[in-house]
Amino acid sequence: MLSRLTFLLSFTVLLGSCFHKNVMEDRADDIKCVLLYSDNSGARIIAREEIFQATSKSSGRGITRISGYSEYRLSAYDVATGELLARVELGEGQKEGECLVLGIAHDKIWLFSMNPELGFHTRSPKTLEVIQTQEQITAAAPFAGFKFAVCEWPLISRHYGMSADQKNVMVTDLSGFRYRYNPQTGTLEKTNDEIVCNDNWTSTNPAKNSSMQWLYDSTLNLSGEPRRLIQHNYKPTAFQNSYLNGEFLMSSDLRSIAGLQYALADKFQRQIDSVSAIIKSIQQEFPRLAPKTAWLSDMSPGERDAYYKLGDLQRDTAELMRDKKDVQRQSSSFGRYTALRYGHDAFIWHCSDVTDTGKTLLTSLEILSGSQLREKWTLRLNRYFFNPDKADAAGAFETVFSDGNPQFRFQWFEVSNDKLIAISQLQMCCIDLKTGKLLWDKDL
Repeated sequence: MLSRLTFLLSFTVLLGSCFHKNVMEDRADDIKCVLLYSDNSGARIIAREEIFQATSKSSGRGITRISGYSEYRLSAYDVATGELLARVELGEGQKEGECLVLGIAHDKIWLFSMNPELGFHTRSPKTLEVIQTQEQITAAAPFAGFKFAVCEWPLISRHYGMSADQKNVMVTDLSGFRYRYNPQTGTLEKTNDEIVCNDNWTSTNPAKNSSMQWLYDSTLNLSGEPRRLIQHNYKPTAFQNSYLNGEFLMSSDLRSIAGLQYALADKFQRQIDSVSAIIKSIQQEFPRLAPKTAWLSDMSPGERDAYYKLGDLQRDTAELMRDKKDVQRQSSSFGRYTALRYGHDAFIWHCSDVTDTGKTLLTSLEILSGSQLREKWTLRLNRYFFNPDKADAAGAFETVFSDGNPQFRFQWFEVSNDKLIAISQLQMCCIDLKTGKLLWDKDL
């Protein structure tokens, strides 16, 4: 009887007490935002990570109840080795210093902090240390005297972020006017352009999709259950390899997506310029068509042919301009279907077997044309469950007595040089894209 009472007392104490996690050293409980930064010294992964400090936990009838608070840190990892290069604490909770990562521009990380001593500020991508606080930014042109909007935490991303091309920083003043700041030229101008916040985007946009946009007018999708075949523009292809619950990897980095987006917009503009030059040449050869000063019945055979050709070219120009405008309109929606790519290669994330603890397989797929496909390699990722909910393999009993409250659903994928970086289930790995070999794998 005494031993039974002792066990019950010990059980109660364990349920009510929790370990305090070391923000700078212990594993993260969630990933809130990830950025890819490259310069002459190499590439870095910069992540805003959450550490959950559990103050009480209880378990009963298969349900675990956890209460506590969150602390945050910013970490920089070397893409070449996975080594932790720098880490700083960001503070505790929304009132005491939680930060929103706006993006990277002009070799600075731009953030907004609820800590009034920081506010709208910048940090070094190398050391993560503060470069300029809001007070320092407003002490010099072009922000001298600028009154930044003061808003509640859920509304920050409406007022602060990046431009769609990820080159300019977007801010809002106290009167609600929106401004575009170009860090390279130091200019500040009023605008109605949309705001894209990296922190919100990476946490809400899917990192995988059963459909992907490969070219502007070419779509590939994985169709079928449970093994999926690839279709081109929703039609079957001759490629008969199938993938268990397969999905394409999407590009997760907004700067990479913006680069693809604006490269495509530039392509449309070059086509518009080419067609416009032909139109101008025809109008010079047939002056009466330049503005139209002749009726069709009065035209010579040559003018009539030119008239019809002009009509076709003008319709082509209008269509190209619509396509360009559509591409530029919104990077966030464009990114939902923008495949992660490496030259002509795309990637499929699929399951090893039909079990609840199936592991992840990653396949590199060369796309020679929309319907001509070839597998290059497949890698088994033994530490990555296909179902993220199975990542807590220790089970509910250990969770009750452990520290933290890990969340395993955040995923992020990007290509840097000849490497693919994958973040899933609070782990990060790097894969050589030429060989399909795993270079390194680590806990976050």
